[in-house]
This record gives sequence, structure tokens and C-alpha cells, in this order.
Amino acid sequence: MTDILDSSKFQKKIEDGFMEMSPLALSVLDDFIKDRQSKLDRPFKLLEFGSGRSTVYWCEKYPEIEVYSVEGDKDWFEKVKTWVNPKIYEFHEATNYYTSDTKFNIDYVISILKYGPFDLILNDGAMREVVGNFILENADDFITDGGMYLRHDYEKAIIGDWVGFNQFGNKEPLDYEGFVSRNPKYSLITINGNGKWGYKCEMGGIYKR
Repeated sequence: MTDILDSSKFQKKIEDGFMEMSPLALSVLDDFIKDRQSKLDRPFKLLEFGSGRSTVYWCEKYPEIEVYSVEGDKDWFEKVKTWVNPKIYEFHEATNYYTSDTKFNIDYVISILKYGPFDLILNDGAMREVVGNFILENADDFITDGGMYLRHDYEKAIIGDWVGFNQFGNKEPLDYEGFVSRNPKYSLITINGNGKWGYKCEMGGIYKR
């Protein structure tokens, strides 16, 4: 496994902020990318929902791979474009930003599908439950054989900022246990984080095809 003692290797500072993924999480992805790339006869394809400093990190650290990115906030999209130029970078408005409301902009989820399938998908943007459900329901189209899907951080769920909608249209906490049970190959995991929660609450889930 990649040595994580030198955390500076896993940091990306741009303007007034750092990328908020932990060295441990990034080292796991680093090992996965390197191992898989060594076995492919084409460029490794990485897709992220939710752009930012991480987009710059992927493009600069792995210039040999193809980075695809989807952003749901127009102002942030325009800002990130001044930092980096992925292979494909698209804006599709995210609606009902941190919920699983069924009234959502489906283009945010399906627009990138024409470029797939992908070796690694990082779900770190808006509409995460909608994105996660759609990807796992269409895993053959989104994820290559041996590819991986990672649903990044759950800390907003812990403090109740992310809510879903039940069958009566009322807001309630998202049903993560139900999501996992409906997708038996998906595992809920916890990895220490380095964001505002310190090394406490960078949580995620992982699926390998």
C-alpha cells in the first residue's frame, strides 16, 4: 500500500482551501488506480460527480488517465474551469441538492453515461442518493468489469442535513441500511477524514463489479 506518512502527497491547496479527502482514502484509491492501470491496454477512466480541488488533484497526479467530471452548481462549475481542464467536464443543474426527492434533474445523472463505462466512479457531489441508486441499478453500463464505485463521506447525514422523502412525501432521514440491503454487493465502510470534522467522520460506501 502507498505510504501515507507524508500527508503532503495527498493534499491539494488552491486559493483559500484544501481538498478534503483523507490521505488514507486517497492511498486506497491510489493503489487501485495504479494496479488497474497496469492491467489495461487503454487509459484508466475516472468519473466524479462533484468537482473541485479533487479534480485538479486527479488530473495532475495521474496525467495518463482520463478524468470525467459532472458538476451541479453553475457558479462552482465556472470557478473550477479556471483551475483545471479534465477530458470531459459538464454542468447539469442539480435539483433538490442533498436529498433523494424524486423531482430531480435526471440529466445530472445520465448525461455522462455516453462516455462510460468507467473504472472508478466517485460520488461526491449533489443528489448523492439519486446518483447512487441509478448507478447501481445500471452498474453494467456505468462500471467496467473489476471497476469500483465509491460513495464519499456521510458526515452531513450524521448531523441530519441530508434527508430523503418517504412514500407520503414527508422528509425523513435517508435509509442507508435499506440502500445497502437493496444492493448486497455494496459495503458501508468508514475511513478517517481530514475535513472540518477532523479525523472522525469521512465515511463512505464501496461497490466493486
